[in-house]
Amino acid sequence: MNTLRPSITLGDTFFGTWTYVDEKGHPIAINDELIFKSSIKINDKKYPVELTVLDQTQNIGGIAFIVQTSDWSRGIAEMDLKVMVGEFIKHSEKYCFNVVGSITE
Repeated sequence: MNTLRPSITLGDTFFGTWTYVDEKGHPIAINDELIFKSSIKINDKKYPVELTVLDQTQNIGGIAFIVQTSDWSRGIAEMDLKVMVGEFIKHSEKYCFNVVGSITE
């Protein structure tokens, strides 16, 4: 395992949460005007990411993601989140991780 870049094993379910925040790091409640998209790129091939906006009364700014990895290839993956409201578009920083094979099939 690389301590600088985490690893995801092919065939595993990759999931987690992101929090939409302002420039000071405070969570921002998500409304119907905000549109979020995300993709994962490995070796110049993009894979879609399913995003779910969480209940904003309990998880302000919370967005969950889930991806099945069985069709991915090995390599260094890049992931970001894109938010759009009207003509305003903003990308998050990239999250990078290794995609590795497993020993046990």
